[in-house]
Amino acid sequence: MKMNIIKHTLLLLSVGLSLMASTASCSKDEETDLIPRDAAYFKAELTQLCNEQLPVVDACVVGYGLNQFKPASQSNFTKHTTAYRNALNNVLTVVNKPDVTLSELIASSKTLGKPGEDFRNNTWISDRQPLHDLIVECETLNAATIVGTDPGQVPQQAKTDFTAAITGAKKTRDAATTIDRQVDEGVDKLGDAKTAFEAAIIK
Repeated sequence: MKMNIIKHTLLLLSVGLSLMASTASCSKDEETDLIPRDAAYFKAELTQLCNEQLPVVDACVVGYGLNQFKPASQSNFTKHTTAYRNALNNVLTVVNKPDVTLSELIASSKTLGKPGEDFRNNTWISDRQPLHDLIVECETLNAATIVGTDPGQVPQQAKTDFTAAITGAKKTRDAATTIDRQVDEGVDKLGDAKTAFEAAIIK
């Protein structure tokens, strides 16, 4: 269900993006041929897009959850969320004009392209929070456990293996293309590494 919602949202967002790309080098007449000629249909599509995307933007926070803003891009959070929110609201203003024309709708839809793309490229397509939480837990354990032969310490190889597992999990968490299945696999893999590390701690 979660992925279906994402695909549907991205499909709607592509209305603005594809219009901007496909009409960039077209004449006025050629451009009209690429766009649905029914203004009411196009108006409904844009309205649905804006009404679905505005709550996503308004709810967006910096983090590792689905649709949350990537921490690595935190400095651009206000810039990109504000730009996209303003673009969506401006489109709604145009759409809600009683006498809005097809040409105005087409022009309005194009304004969503850049801010929408900037926002999408800086938000997660899957929920990485479970993996992030486990990474934090493992990093705390790893930092608190030193190499040695005394009780509470671990052999060097166990430390090396656990550190490598954490590094691998971070790569999965931070990859733009990581999907839910890969998050689940990353949680399982790091969980196994944590179990092995804890077993290696000298009693």
